[in-house]
Amino acid sequence: CRNPGPRKAVVSTQSTGDWLLRNQETPVSEYYVIKQGRSLKVSKGMKGILEPIMANMFCYKEPEGHGKYFVGYQNTDIAGNACIEGPCRNEDSNPAGPHCLIKSGGKSVSSSCGIPQCIWDVECSNLADNGAGYRGSANSVTVDGTSYSCQSWDSDRPHVNFYHPSDYNTAMYGIGLHNYCRNPGPRSTQKPWCYTSSMWIRSAECSIPSCTNQNYFKN
Repeated sequence: CRNPGPRKAVVSTQSTGDWLLRNQETPVSEYYVIKQGRSLKVSKGMKGILEPIMANMFCYKEPEGHGKYFVGYQNTDIAGNACIEGPCRNEDSNPAGPHCLIKSGGKSVSSSCGIPQCIWDVECSNLADNGAGYRGSANSVTVDGTSYSCQSWDSDRPHVNFYHPSDYNTAMYGIGLHNYCRNPGPRSTQKPWCYTSSMWIRSAECSIPSCTNQNYFKN
């Protein structure tokens, strides 16, 4: 007798960009990244959710430094001119968004890449990641019919805050010097939330609409 191991299935994508394959039963804790042009072997019979990695790949998140964390593959500017030093980036948080150096008139000049701003999982809550990608401006919650403003993420009043702004928290969850609803704990919380301004109510989930497949980019 032999046990060749569990049967495998191959998952591949037909489109450009990177994709996420999430286990439907545990979408936040079990997921796989499929890089552009690659394929992935998974256990046959696995019920998965296949979704494009939109944010910071095909579009950029405005609240995070005008696309500072954009890591897409585009290597031409908005006019189609080839970038001469790698793909479009915005590490200096230029208000113009992701850009690159191109040759123009015998000189190297910076040119915008025309990367659109994200709408998908920025102005809505993506169920696949429990709203961890939400970057909207909702900043209040309603509990038992009463509305409360959110506590700022850089404050410990009236509640001790475990998610202060940091490079990691900003890049991953959009935590910053503001009081907008976010979800820095997607493994334990299913929707964007915030600490409240009421000393009697520590935290509550925000009323954020769920993402649909209708809109991805902001023109």
